[in-house]
Amino acid sequence: MDYGTVQHNGKELTITEQPYPHTAVDNYIVSDCYQAIAEDDEGNEYMVRWDIIDSDAEDESDACDWEKYSVKAV
Repeated sequence: MDYGTVQHNGKELTITEQPYPHTAVDNYIVSDCYQAIAEDDEGNEYMVRWDIIDSDAEDESDACDWEKYSVKAV
């Protein structure tokens, strides 16, 4: 199944799973987000995270700004 792609450091990353809701804790800051694993063409894995901007959205497509994301190597 195709979940799309994102760009990171000049590489195209392929999202390999459906983004899912998650509560992230970074440096003692708790935030609600969606996240999903992505891979580059060499098989390296990354975690892609989208902040939730509307927690009351009836449709998940409105919950995040899907064009704004962060990427971290796994």
